[in-house]
Amino acid sequence: MSDLSAYGSSIQALKEQAQSCRDLKANESRLRDINKVASELESEGLMAEEAPMVQAQQQEHLGSAPGKDEADSKTESPWKTVRLGVQTTANFNSIKELNNRWRSLQHAGQRP
Repeated sequence: MSDLSAYGSSIQALKEQAQSCRDLKANESRLRDINKVASELESEGLMAEEAPMVQAQQQEHLGSAPGKDEADSKTESPWKTVRLGVQTTANFNSIKELNNRWRSLQHAGQRP
């Protein structure tokens, strides 16, 4: 029975991670705004090497956002499910990091 409960909790965790991935797609326009502000600050000399790194991370994570490419999820590989979970976790962590950077950029933009 412990295997079944572990499997059930794994399924729940994957569902939560899939929701995080949907949240990433929902925040796509905000990520573009972050990159725009970062580029403007960099051009004004207020920000150094960080902007290209943020842009590269955005493209990497948005490009790797998983999509449904198999007709039937019942035949889906368990490794694909694990990969989806890992990607989603990485994407979620990137959103948190970008949100922190966005707050820093806003704060830097408000300085006299």
